[in-house]
Amino acid sequence: MSQIPDDSLGALLVERGLLTPDQLDDVVEQQRHVFPVGSLCWVLGYATEEQLASVLWQQLGVPTIVLERCVMPLRLLDDLPPEVALRARVLPIGEDDDAVYVAAAKAHGERVLRELEFKKGKQIVVYAAVEICLDRTIRMAYAARERGADFARGAAVPHDAALKAYLHVIGTGEGDDDEGMEPVEELSTEDLIELEEPVEPPTAAQRVLVVDDETLTRRWIIRELEPLGVECIEAWSGLEAIKQIKRGPLDLVITDVMLPEINGFQVCRSIKQSSRYRHIRVLLVSANLQSGHVDDSMLARYGADGFLEKPLDADRMREVVRGFLKQHPAGVPVERDARQHLELALEAYRRGHIDAAIAMLRDTIAVDPLSARPHLLLGDLLRERHDLPGAQRAYEAAVRLEPRWPRSLDRLAGVYYKVGFHAKAVETWRLALHESPTLPLRARIERMLDKLDTKAGVTP
Repeated sequence: MSQIPDDSLGALLVERGLLTPDQLDDVVEQQRHVFPVGSLCWVLGYATEEQLASVLWQQLGVPTIVLERCVMPLRLLDDLPPEVALRARVLPIGEDDDAVYVAAAKAHGERVLRELEFKKGKQIVVYAAVEICLDRTIRMAYAARERGADFARGAAVPHDAALKAYLHVIGTGEGDDDEGMEPVEELSTEDLIELEEPVEPPTAAQRVLVVDDETLTRRWIIRELEPLGVECIEAWSGLEAIKQIKRGPLDLVITDVMLPEINGFQVCRSIKQSSRYRHIRVLLVSANLQSGHVDDSMLARYGADGFLEKPLDADRMREVVRGFLKQHPAGVPVERDARQHLELALEAYRRGHIDAAIAMLRDTIAVDPLSARPHLLLGDLLRERHDLPGAQRAYEAAVRLEPRWPRSLDRLAGVYYKVGFHAKAVETWRLALHESPTLPLRARIERMLDKLDTKAGVTP
């Protein structure tokens, strides 16, 4: 416990059992922190958390969370130590099959969010929170977990309410019904099947792709693998790695976890979930993550064949690579299967069977997840089905694979606008505007940007 005078209020609170020594240390530490205006308005009773969350959404252009009205499953805290949550001001508050929902108050929590995405293997959706309300809820949630509770109940949730996960979000669905959302036009095979990627001819030597954003590290790995007689190619980012994988043929990918654009875990999962590429072995390399180690459950979640910790040991790396390449099965070309799935999806769409078309597009992506166009079409059909979260994920996948497609960027920006992520909509529409060659699309994007530029706090 901090050095507190015996007659101080803090010492007396501890003496009476109202505070533990650790809680008193926490209070003393918080005295050094200057809270923002919104937090002070809440403390002084000038505004409710819900009122502040509404203004915060207007200021930041991202949906906000009213924590006092939420019921949060505490199992999500298992992947985030309390000291990391408090330091980064980040709290997992909900989860579904595709995403983990997180309350956050500070930009410096970005690395923690990225690591949480690695551990959960799901998209992270961030809601802004009033800072002091988030601080209070983080402490309350971890204390409830220590008591063995399964859920944390916000202060405004009635005590007789059923304990079922619930999030009270402000800002989702705030966009006009059709504004910003370009209609889904008639789809054609010619529009959706990509031009053939240039494919490298087979070689006698086994081929290894080395992916790292540090040039010296890539060159060191390649030099150390030369005694094995392999042919090495290199990529500096996740997106460049995807392009090299599509060119093929490859036997092994050695990739760092922390990469620009598309991280190493995402590259690995794209390979292993594809019947076209899953024969390629994947070796992940990284320094320790801030909030823990890369463990076997994380490797299994992404389908990685192995992991080596940086700094790399050359002998150990060669031993692992030699084992992976020994008796390595050849890949089976399945381009025709991907085309057939896509043709069936298009035919189902033309006949009005949208649910069947969606299922067939998912089959197409399972065969070849590295092709952007099926993701784009899937986003269109999910949007037509009013599944905006699903459409958002599909469009984001298309943009990750082809960052300069104006159609994907425009579609994604429209969904961002509809679900309340106005700042992201502005950023994405500006990218689409830069890439768009057509005047009608440019005019519509400029109209939406003019509208959003008038909103407080969303000025680019």
